[in-house]
Amino acid sequence: MTETLDLVDEKDKVIATASRKECHEQKLRHRGVQVFILNEEGDFFIQKRSQKKDVFPGLYEGGITGHVLSGETYKKAAARELKEELGITVNENDLREMFRFKILFENEHELVTAFILDYGNSIKIDHNEVEAGQFLSLDELRQKIKKDEKEFTPAFLIGFDKYMEVKDIV
Repeated sequence: MTETLDLVDEKDKVIATASRKECHEQKLRHRGVQVFILNEEGDFFIQKRSQKKDVFPGLYEGGITGHVLSGETYKKAAARELKEELGITVNENDLREMFRFKILFENEHELVTAFILDYGNSIKIDHNEVEAGQFLSLDELRQKIKKDEKEFTPAFLIGFDKYMEVKDIV
């Protein structure tokens, strides 16, 4: 199935559509989501991306990330990706928007909306999407990033830095 994505301008206004492949090959600006998943103790869920992924296979990221399909809202995309990757069904109102940021590297040019999901239930990993996952305390996660920064996706590192800036404000 070909994913069709909305192309957007700097102000996030839809200006056209393109396939996911075209977006990556031509560095076309499109929308993305990132969801930080925290359990009752405030620990972060991190996942190791499947080796089958075409973008950043085998690297760690926090919670989930994904593309916003054409005509889809950021929240709908976040809920869809949570279900696809981790078997988590959420009401869109359970997703708290934290911030927005831009990423531009290799084959990605995205406007990303980041959400927080407080989640205390089990996670069912789809091994086509995710190799493994675990919860880490904030200190453990910071240590892992410090020790193995190259093991994390660039988008996660950008989003996590932004999270650390605003976590006490939002």
